Amino acid sequence: MRVEKTYYLFTILLALGMGMTVSSYGPFLREIGLSLGQIALVNAVFWLVLSVSEIPTGLVADGRGRAWSLRLGTLFEVAGAFTYFFASGVWSAMLAEVLFGIGMAFLSGAQQAWLVDALRAEKRGEQVRHAFATAGILSGVGMLVGGGLGALVSMWRPHFIWLPMVACGLAASWLAARHMEGWGNPETAMTEREAFRQAVRTLRSNSSLWWLTGTMLVFGLVIPFNNYWSVYFEEDAGRLGLAGVWTVIYLSVMAGSWLVRRVRFADHHEGTGALVALGTTAVGLLVLPAVGFPLSFAPLVLHELGRGALQPLSDSFVQRRVESGCRATFGSLLSLIAKAGNVSAPLAAWWFTRGMGNSQATIAGVWITAGAIMLAFVFLLWVFRPREAYPISS
Repeated sequence: MRVEKTYYLFTILLALGMGMTVSSYGPFLREIGLSLGQIALVNAVFWLVLSVSEIPTGLVADGRGRAWSLRLGTLFEVAGAFTYFFASGVWSAMLAEVLFGIGMAFLSGAQQAWLVDALRAEKRGEQVRHAFATAGILSGVGMLVGGGLGALVSMWRPHFIWLPMVACGLAASWLAARHMEGWGNPETAMTEREAFRQAVRTLRSNSSLWWLTGTMLVFGLVIPFNNYWSVYFEEDAGRLGLAGVWTVIYLSVMAGSWLVRRVRFADHHEGTGALVALGTTAVGLLVLPAVGFPLSFAPLVLHELGRGALQPLSDSFVQRRVESGCRATFGSLLSLIAKAGNVSAPLAAWWFTRGMGNSQATIAGVWITAGAIMLAFVFLLWVFRPREAYPISS
């Protein structure tokens, strides 16, 4: 199986399993007894565990092998989904999020690094951004199909939305063991300590990477949207209608990835493209609660277009500037710093919503605040944007 096809299949399996849960995640947590504030709190636990696990798991990926890391990550996600299947309150939800956080840490960095080095081993490194964008589109298909099916399943048995994630995770783990092992490892092998030192040196010496880290830190302000969109729209669209809302969301994400795939960016324009995508995301989040249903679909599309474009642009921006031997470790280091925003945003939402009602108005207040803060930082990032690119490898 070709490198890209293996990566695409792995991506689709993860997306399909996750997609089964996303359209009903908020309502599911409400049904097992969590308030809006507690939903934000358990999500903050997920991001905190993911953040502190990033460096150790990235070191393992560069030292033990990317496929080994991907296999272990999928198994932790299976354990998290199985725990949610039996969840009955805030503590069992926290345990599930801890398992998901560890699993995602093993996947982050290693997944992208596997593709980059596998392609470069075949002398096709110029296809990296195209492959990332294609994977983004296929991930959107998996999430789209899964989201629609998940909304239907949740109307029958809410807990059953987690079982397809167990099946898809086991299949992805088998794929990593059978078809990804031996590929996608560093061109120049490094020990875990060497990989960490090289990753730190790379970050310290490259101002463009520091700037992108700030961009991704600000992007963490979208987390309250992830937490609450299904609860927010369920009031107007109903549980089954969430499948339609999810269709709009992920068609827009796929369109954003498609635009990146179609437009050719010079190396020094990828960062500007990422910042434009972040600004588009912020505007959509700010305006969405200010207009009524169904007019809110317009800013929703804008928000998701930005998000769909940002990921492949930022992935390509980073991977072109990092040496092979520490690529997974650097991805984890960058993610660790950037995810401070992913932890802070839901914690702030939890604090903000304490003592407030579990209503659309509460969610709207959180989104408007997050969108306004994000736009202010977009302006600052534009002012201090890097004027040059510093690619280490081509």
